[in-house]
Amino acid sequence: MTQSGPAGPEIESRDRETGADVGGVFEAEASDTDASAADTAIESDIDAHAAELFHVIRGALHDEELAAEILQDVFVRAWRAHGRYDPTLASRRTWLFAIARNAVVDAVRRRQRRPRPAAAPVAPEVPVEDEARLVADRLSLHAAMRVLSDEHRTALVEVHMHGRTYAEVADELQVPEGTVRSRVFYALRQLRRAMREQGWTHG
Repeated sequence: MTQSGPAGPEIESRDRETGADVGGVFEAEASDTDASAADTAIESDIDAHAAELFHVIRGALHDEELAAEILQDVFVRAWRAHGRYDPTLASRRTWLFAIARNAVVDAVRRRQRRPRPAAAPVAPEVPVEDEARLVADRLSLHAAMRVLSDEHRTALVEVHMHGRTYAEVADELQVPEGTVRSRVFYALRQLRRAMREQGWTHG
């Protein structure tokens, strides 16, 4: 549901599987025409991408409440930056995941800098920037894996994540070993490209 007003559109959305509230109030200064166009675009984005964004952010953070907060922040940022989106440079999905990566980094930095209760267990210190980068890279990986075909994703996961040989995977899938090698090669190439589009700069 969308309501326009002086403070910007109020857009509510819930993850279809979990029922988690992933909406919020968007505040920005814009002309009525710009705001109307942004409203329409964000409504479409929420319908098309909110559930996937929520699942990927939650998977990267292992924190459902924080993931919902970040998802709201993603759509706030997207609404404000609507006029700067260039469809010739990236799809809406890629653009939103790039925004999500930045929002996750900011959230991790804030979380790391909050004072801990005196009774809280002391965990090994991890530099703020290192944790922020690791979580952001995890988000990019989760998002990029979702763009692979089922065949490419299965081959990649079995070989590189489960440590199985090409021959073992080929035997299980009943395809030539060369086919598995080809699927893994193209999966890795597509994975790197998708992650770089979302802001990943390593490797």
